[in-house]
Amino acid sequence: MSDVNDVNAEDERTYLVDASRLCEGDHVLLEGHVCVIVAIDESVGVDVGEVRTVIAVGLFDPQRFEVTLPVDQSVVALVVTHTEYTLLYMAEDGLSLTLAAEDGRVRDDLKLEDDTSSVASFAIGVRENFEDGRLLSIGVESAMGNERIMSMTQMTAR
Repeated sequence: MSDVNDVNAEDERTYLVDASRLCEGDHVLLEGHVCVIVAIDESVGVDVGEVRTVIAVGLFDPQRFEVTLPVDQSVVALVVTHTEYTLLYMAEDGLSLTLAAEDGRVRDDLKLEDDTSSVASFAIGVRENFEDGRLLSIGVESAMGNERIMSMTQMTAR
């Protein structure tokens, strides 16, 4: 993953924003990790004046971050894209997927993760729905060259 020092604020995937403008749900780069903000607390610091404590979780990893920032400090914010794919095939390992984009492009380079219990239960849910013959839409989020399967939705036949 890219480090904050390697980020070019002119890059179309990133931009700088003052800490005072951050909101819950925003995507930011903290300690080199793509994160989503889950809570913000405002207070007055003894030495630095008004500060915001930002609590965030990694988008591509399970880490939790808590940083306190002066309100006028710039933070690297990220453009995160969400793309829906149709699930065409699931390999016998129950993790490797073949997905079709709306434009017909086929991908087989994404896998479901099975490293935590909540993620494993998500993978089991995808597998069970697919084996039951349901048409599924798989949501993938992308940022800074990383991608992760984030959601599953049952589609209705057209």
